[in-house]
Amino acid sequence: MKKIIVITVCLIGLALVAVTASAGKLASNEFVKVWATTFKKCPTLKAVKSLPNANVIYIRTFNNGEWVAVSMEHACCSGAGFNATVFYDSQHKIYSDTTYSFCGLEGLASELGEIKATSLKTFYPNLKKLSLHQVE
Repeated sequence: MKKIIVITVCLIGLALVAVTASAGKLASNEFVKVWATTFKKCPTLKAVKSLPNANVIYIRTFNNGEWVAVSMEHACCSGAGFNATVFYDSQHKIYSDTTYSFCGLEGLASELGEIKATSLKTFYPNLKKLSLHQVE
């Protein structure tokens, strides 16, 4: 009888882990979708800066006039339950990563600010901790 109870508890625990992981994946995909849609409506950096939630966007500009805007959510301390980062740049390309946590806007700004880059061409290849995927 005890074995049946232990097995049942273990199965319930595994089911909860699977449901939680699935919910996190759905939430991260929705975050990427919402930000991709939002960024697509912004043809310029000025438009990005004028978004109502621009205070949660990290922006990096380069001397050649190119720029990248980044929004993220993280599981480590926000309680979101997922990690997701969305990059939108002056070439109107959108990339996302749902594997890495910058652990807050300060962490994001710090890590991305430390990347040695003079343009988008040298910026993206130096995001070695991320697994970027282009968003259509």
